[in-house]
Amino acid sequence: MAERACRSADASILRTHELTPARTLTRVERFVPLFPDWRSLCGSGGSLSSLLGALFSTPPWPLFKEKLNLKPPGGRGFAAHLDGPSLAAAGVGDGARMLTVMLAIDAMTRENGCLQYAPGAWNPGNAAETEAPRGDDPDSDGRLGALTPEAEAALRWELLPCGAGGCYVFGGCVPHRSGGNGAAFARRAVFLTYSHPDGGDLREEYYGGMGRKREAFRRGKAGAEEDWLKSVPT
Repeated sequence: MAERACRSADASILRTHELTPARTLTRVERFVPLFPDWRSLCGSGGSLSSLLGALFSTPPWPLFKEKLNLKPPGGRGFAAHLDGPSLAAAGVGDGARMLTVMLAIDAMTRENGCLQYAPGAWNPGNAAETEAPRGDDPDSDGRLGALTPEAEAALRWELLPCGAGGCYVFGGCVPHRSGGNGAAFARRAVFLTYSHPDGGDLREEYYGGMGRKREAFRRGKAGAEEDWLKSVPT
């Protein structure tokens, strides 16, 4: 099922829908700064940001990006990938030095498509092989970081079930994926990515860069459709 990112009435929030007749909402991005409780828990200088700083003996880690995934019943999983290349797609920051905190809103199980990962001592010098994007859409087939089929098949994958309210932390070089949701209810999880404090706050640069990529794709797609219409006999 295809997906399309769209901007809500609030210009800062991004929503993604599966392009089904019902237009099922599957992802919400860029929402943390708009809500005091989310800012306190997840924002730059908030509880999670400060906790990462304490764990690594650094200042608090700035919030780079966030997304709320809402995997509906029957919703597809996420293909095997690395976050690092995808996070650096906007030309901002070093994705390999970023950390993602996954917060489970609902219990994540095998049935509803919990996270899966490949154990290993992963780092930029020892990373699974990725393939070039297959298209120009930065929210779909133009994403960076997808594993090659051969690399995915060669890895040993483990399920990461997680109770509601639990969390996992992983780096940009860790291969991960998830299965489809075979349960009767949606499976909700928040993924918060923090950049290393040495690089400063890169959040607005990232969203600005991705916004330009999305707009360029939309303009190119519209131009292609106009060229096709001109070729249709009248």
